[in-house]
Amino acid sequence: MLSEANVIPHVVQLLLTFDPSLVEKVVTLLNDVMEDNPLLPRFFQTGAFFFIMMYTGFNILPIAKFLKYAHTKQSFRPDDVSCYGDGCCYGDDIYHVFSHVKCY
Repeated sequence: MLSEANVIPHVVQLLLTFDPSLVEKVVTLLNDVMEDNPLLPRFFQTGAFFFIMMYTGFNILPIAKFLKYAHTKQSFRPDDVSCYGDGCCYGDDIYHVFSHVKCY
């Protein structure tokens, strides 16, 4: 199975090629593999989100669809988050991140 712990990191590393057609195919594959997959909450451990954010190509629609799906299916601990009326939930760590942002 492609979503096994010893296989998925190799698929994710293909994102580092930065080849637009390959990145698009990998993201489409990841979207299909991770759809309704119980391993999605641990998918962040593959580094895929960091690799996706490094991508500078123009074909970002499949990437955006995958990020939206992954974001809405993330698991979080309700005791550590603050939810707002717009449907956004932020963990306490977000405030620590913003406190280290410097404005120039």
